[in-house]
Amino acid sequence: MEPTGTARASGTTRNTGAAGPGRANRSAGTCRGLTGANFAFNNVAQPFTGLAYQLELTKHFVQGSYAHIATVELESPAFFQGDTFYRWDCQMRDAGGNVIGAAVQANPVGTSDPGQGTLTMTGGTVIGANGGDVTIRCGTSNGGGEKLGVQMLTFQVGGFF
Repeated sequence: MEPTGTARASGTTRNTGAAGPGRANRSAGTCRGLTGANFAFNNVAQPFTGLAYQLELTKHFVQGSYAHIATVELESPAFFQGDTFYRWDCQMRDAGGNVIGAAVQANPVGTSDPGQGTLTMTGGTVIGANGGDVTIRCGTSNGGGEKLGVQMLTFQVGGFF
């Protein structure tokens, strides 16, 4: 299930201040600002079936430049005999499979309570004329556990500098 919503920003953004670090090569008026926002969700719990990365969310975008923020909620099993920690690793990937954002968390393993974690990652991508997907993939160091939910907020931007 992937409900989405769209909001449009109005007005313009201008670079009228003095050039600071990272802005020296930009002239006044070249920053085009935000042109829209989009939301994607997958709140269906999904168990991890192995050590490999598995697909948690896919969102297709039309041509443009995008900045993404994604959060994944995870839960480890209550007990792994002989293990001292549980590690989650999530990646945001562009249409070519390149990692554009990532997050890792390791928690001690308890004997009776499952571990829980939330990973947040950011990334940016430029999508070509044919459009393309941005995906979220997660894996674990030990197998088992599950993804409780994932959400991605995307802003369409006027470009990157």
